[in-house]
Amino acid sequence: MKTFPHIEDQLRWVEFGTQKYQAAGIDVYGDPNREGGAHKTGASGGQMPGWKGNLTDAEISDIVDYIEALSK
Repeated sequence: MKTFPHIEDQLRWVEFGTQKYQAAGIDVYGDPNREGGAHKTGASGGQMPGWKGNLTDAEISDIVDYIEALSK
């Protein structure tokens, strides 16, 4: 929740992932005002897969809801 205080941003990240963010020229993601600032896209060496097209919108929403619940 610190990285994505707005659920819409987290939904977008899960939908599109690292490659589509980089292709769109998005260099950072997450809340720039959180401790440690925003994350640099792809900086960890890992690649967040984009799930749009592989999962339904409802499944993506369920995943984000689950992640949010774990963060509380």
